[in-house]
Amino acid sequence: MDAATPSRRIVLMVRELHNLGFERVRICPQLSNSGVHWQCWLTASINVLQRHGAEISPLISMEAMQLLGNDKTENLPAAFYGSPHDFRYFGWDDAMDDAPIELAAKFAERFSRIISEGTGKDSEYANWYREMVDASTPNGLPSTCVSAADIAPRHADKLALLGESEIDSVCLPPPGCCVLKGKPKRWRSVLGSLRRRWR
Repeated sequence: MDAATPSRRIVLMVRELHNLGFERVRICPQLSNSGVHWQCWLTASINVLQRHGAEISPLISMEAMQLLGNDKTENLPAAFYGSPHDFRYFGWDDAMDDAPIELAAKFAERFSRIISEGTGKDSEYANWYREMVDASTPNGLPSTCVSAADIAPRHADKLALLGESEIDSVCLPPPGCCVLKGKPKRWRSVLGSLRRRWR
């Protein structure tokens, strides 16, 4: 087993997914409302907001939460990991000792919709991701916010790097493909309720 924390292994797993040809798989990382836990959605770029390259569409996260009660993960549009899950990645009992490449293989096998939508080239994002992983060595975690007080406002131009890393922030990833339609105030309300649920 390597020295990476469980959350850091999720970050490294996505780099392995990119190496396997799934460059359109993205992370949407943030802190919990309490500011204590790191959490992350994994989804395809078509589900990531165009205005913020590391924020999932609230419609997609709602759909995923509604489907979570179902034991089948292949139809989920997004997967959720939170640091309280520790080594029980995505609720799995058979991955505690897995290296990032082994986690990537299991993820590809178990989340077929995300993998189907995430298959293909996105060189701009994959290059940004590699640079972010290198900059966040040894155990840094990207986040759209740096503290519980910072949850509501999004950083306009950077992602924070939490924990052990060489620097404290990186530029935002390239824009996603999803454009929200409707009133921004309504979506802020939806996002707020989602964050309260995933504390």
